[in-house]
Amino acid sequence: MKRIGIFTIDDLGRVSISNELRSMLDWKVGAKLCVYHVDNQTALLQLATEPTTDECDLCGSDVGILEIKGYKICRSCSEKIIQLSVPKL
Repeated sequence: MKRIGIFTIDDLGRVSISNELRSMLDWKVGAKLCVYHVDNQTALLQLATEPTTDECDLCGSDVGILEIKGYKICRSCSEKIIQLSVPKL
């Protein structure tokens, strides 16, 4: 992996990517990017593509996806939601 730039996060949490770099990567204005958390000091940016599989809207998992009122939720997240909604005695 090659470092191709250092960027600053502004007060609103935005990062500007230069025209030169966007041209080199063929990223158009308005393109959506996916940010992947690798570890506490590493994140990866990737040009977003239309998902080829269903992914959980909450955690991104593609295992055990349920569609509930237009939202895609994996079984693990749905179980956590149920646990949060059941009153504790």
